[in-house]
Amino acid sequence: MKFIYSIIKTLVLSKFRVLNFKKYDFKNKEHLLILGNGPSLKKDAKKLLRFKKNKDCLGVNYFAASNLFTDFKPSKYVIISTEYWKGDVNSEWDSDRMKLFDEMVDRCYWDMVLYVPAIAMNDKNWKIKMLKNTKIKIRYINLTPLEGNSKLIFPLIKNYLGLPRPHNVIVPSIVVGLNCNYSKIYLSGVDHSWLEEVSVDNNNNVLIGQKHFYGSEFKNRSSLLSDKKKPVYWGGSGKTRRLHEVLVKFYYAFRSYWELKDLAEIYNSKIINLTENSYIDAFEREKIV
Repeated sequence: MKFIYSIIKTLVLSKFRVLNFKKYDFKNKEHLLILGNGPSLKKDAKKLLRFKKNKDCLGVNYFAASNLFTDFKPSKYVIISTEYWKGDVNSEWDSDRMKLFDEMVDRCYWDMVLYVPAIAMNDKNWKIKMLKNTKIKIRYINLTPLEGNSKLIFPLIKNYLGLPRPHNVIVPSIVVGLNCNYSKIYLSGVDHSWLEEVSVDNNNNVLIGQKHFYGSEFKNRSSLLSDKKKPVYWGGSGKTRRLHEVLVKFYYAFRSYWELKDLAEIYNSKIINLTENSYIDAFEREKIV
């Protein structure tokens, strides 16, 4: 039943034009290193720079404005926040996304494929900005949430017609790695220790401290990227989330990793978590040496 529902959602919600961009699903090396946003990435950066030898790298979200962007030179980059391309977001979000794209255009001097939601096809302004850098190619993917037997939904995921519930940017990042046929996908900076950061204030606002590896170096560039606890909003809107809504989002994120573990077997690939003390319990672990 879940599979049938996923098919219906795909037919109704997904943009099939994403199939026109399959040429960008390629790899340069055999293995992929995904660079998450977690605070451990900064601590592990020197080890990871040695570890990345003979591997492609993938950056996410605000990585392009960090000092590590030009060190790792990711050949792939994933941003899935649909708020970046919605017209109803607050001015703070709009300002931040433009800063990020400016940084990316100005600093990327190597070939890189940027994976973004299919909704971004409708926004001309950001595409005009990205065209200033011919090194960056844009690949669109659908964020339609898919559920059901892994073998049945595999063809849909393989063609980016949908994903396991993408409540965290690492989920589509792993799918990118699988679809590009990497035999091993390494995860770094995926602390996912959000449960430690959740609290409720005396006004019943749900607060969370979004700790990232770029902490202080980012604070003057983006007002959103602070280690201080802030209310949890629905996207870029001013509507706050309730505690159960926040916890459900966590549930879907961690469940999706188990689904990706099953999918990796179909792809004949292996997902390995390098992040010490990570909360992700789905993948085998290795230490960076």
